[in-house]
Amino acid sequence: MRNILIGILALLIGCAAGNAFAEDLAGRFSVGIAGGGIFPKDSDIDDTYYVGGNFAYGINEYFAIGAEAGYTSWDDEEAGVDYGEVEAIPLLADLYLRRPVEVGENILVPYVVGGVGVIFWDYEESDLLTSNAITVDMDAELGVKAGGGFDYFFTENSAINIEGAYIWSDADMSVAAFGLYGAATIDTDYWLATGGFKHYF
Repeated sequence: MRNILIGILALLIGCAAGNAFAEDLAGRFSVGIAGGGIFPKDSDIDDTYYVGGNFAYGINEYFAIGAEAGYTSWDDEEAGVDYGEVEAIPLLADLYLRRPVEVGENILVPYVVGGVGVIFWDYEESDLLTSNAITVDMDAELGVKAGGGFDYFFTENSAINIEGAYIWSDADMSVAAFGLYGAATIDTDYWLATGGFKHYF
């Protein structure tokens, strides 16, 4: 009987700690860094890397708002010919829906996230293109994000972050060559998988 009472008391203390932690998420800021891979929807575009940072504020224990920025690039090649390099800098505003749960002595905060903002596209022509006076321009475009992930707290203020998301963004590209001009819209949607670190304060 004594062991049962001790077990119930420990469970109640654990639940109280979990609820207290959930309340502690309200009004707290977080800053984080992340790195991982980008997997384009277009199979003709090679998978590549991603690096970025994020910032968030807890409105309450369930909702947070934030912002993120990152960088990625990939080579534009076909049949062994190097045409240039595509660069992208996403800048998004995010909304998080989250719920802390206890995992042993630590806290796991799974979440879903939606974001919207702009992706700044740029094209760096290769020597082949520049030597032939061929220029390529890409415009900034709308970016929309949907994903999910979790923060795993290993201390009160420090967490490991894992996230997966899908980004919708079409890029407009214009090419000027030999006095001619052409334009096209490219499907640049991609999957994003990252791991990183967050600090809460």
